[in-house]
Order: sequence, then structure tokens, then C-alpha cells
Amino acid sequence: MAYNTSDYRRFSFDNFDVRSLGRHAAAFAGAVAMILFFSAATVAEGVEVAGDDDGKRVSIKVDNMTMDDVLEELQKRYGFAIEGLSNAQSDEFSEVLGGSLDDVLERLLRNWNHMIVHSAKSRAGILKVMILNSDYGAASPDESSDSESHRIEPVDSGEPGN
Repeated sequence: MAYNTSDYRRFSFDNFDVRSLGRHAAAFAGAVAMILFFSAATVAEGVEVAGDDDGKRVSIKVDNMTMDDVLEELQKRYGFAIEGLSNAQSDEFSEVLGGSLDDVLERLLRNWNHMIVHSAKSRAGILKVMILNSDYGAASPDESSDSESHRIEPVDSGEPGN
């Protein structure tokens, strides 16, 4: 059987024309480059939250985000309320944490006065996160207030020994 060498340019395999191989390769390489470029930009800044819906095992990767953005992402995922979110303003930070949702929240909020309200009725065991203020330690009492006015006096129950 003799082959005509001038027909190699018209060879097609499953409707794929060899002549268009260069164009397809260039288009594919361009698409891959764009996907890598845009996915790198998305991964460079963000919050990745993984784990159980019940909050027993949580993994969080923070990359160049502020604390309020991180807490909002956790709120969306686990459905707890947040009060005082404006008190959790911070610079962007990066961190990787793992553990229970309670452990992760405690470590994230270690620099803020906060309370975590637990409830067995909530999806992840946490009903509410309250950020009281953005300072270390408790707020100092007003110096002009009289400390004696806040004193609690014992109540006489009328029983002997009290």
C-alpha cells in the first residue's frame, strides 16, 4: 500500500485537524495561565474554613484578612450571632488554626475582651460571640464614681449563725 506524503496535512483523527494543533495548544496554554493567575489571586487573600458542621473539628487558614472578616466567615459557616464586631478591627494577618470551633474562636479572640455564649440548641454549640471592646483587660471604672456605693451588704436571714 502506498501513502501519498502530501496528504499528511489533511490527516484528521476524530474530527481533529492536525493543522489546528498549534492554535489549540496556544489557546489551552493561555487558558491555563489565566486560571493560575486568577486562582493565585483568590488564594493569596482569603479565609478557608473546613471541618464538621457541628464545630467539633475545624480547620481555618487565614491569609491577609482582618479579624472582622474572619469572624464573619465563621459566622456564615456555623450560624452563630456576633455582637460588637466593630470592636474587632485589626490589621490584616495570616494564621492557620485547628481544633474545635470554641478553641479556634478563643485563639482568634485572645487579644480582645470577649464572651462566647454556648447553647446545645445551636448548630455548632455556640449561640453568640460578644466582643466587648478592643483593649487588653477590662475597662477601668470611672475614677469619679464612689466605690462604696457599689458595695454589697450581707443580708440577715434571721437564723442563728448568720
